[in-house]
Amino acid sequence: MYLSLPLPGTRRQLSLEELLKYFTHEETVRDDNAWKCPHCKRPRDAWKKLEIWKLPVILLIHFKRFHVHGHLWDKIQSPISFPISNLDMTSHVVGEAPRAPYNLFAVSNHYGTMSGGHYTAFAKNVFDSDWCSYDDSIVKKVSAGQIQTSAAYILFYTSSPFQRPSIKTW
Repeated sequence: MYLSLPLPGTRRQLSLEELLKYFTHEETVRDDNAWKCPHCKRPRDAWKKLEIWKLPVILLIHFKRFHVHGHLWDKIQSPISFPISNLDMTSHVVGEAPRAPYNLFAVSNHYGTMSGGHYTAFAKNVFDSDWCSYDDSIVKKVSAGQIQTSAAYILFYTSSPFQRPSIKTW
């Protein structure tokens, strides 16, 4: 499961918490987006609200960085702050409570525009818990502070312990 979070068209720093609140806030639909009444078949003002009922063990959070203006696509470059550990989703879930806080284990980054770009990634090494940067054939260790960039496109979280896999020898 993933959450695809819209970004307001702003250049200021945003937080994941702000984006989650924006995603689940109640909004009025009217005019061109008005709800069509199934009885009278006429457009009516209405309210809609998205709610999260249950979350998976692995949670992907996608930032909608591309926005259409007429026939042109624009990329929203706003930096987004997000927790590396202990993401508490409790206040955003209306049904079954999350199992445990989420911990980040990877970030997919997008550099460029809609018509051309480049993807890189940061991922936590399961063997030593160090963060690594992956850019084509270049892999290097980075600090946790380096993984929060304005290129963050998809966040990968887990609510299960991040541990070294057991390797069977023959």
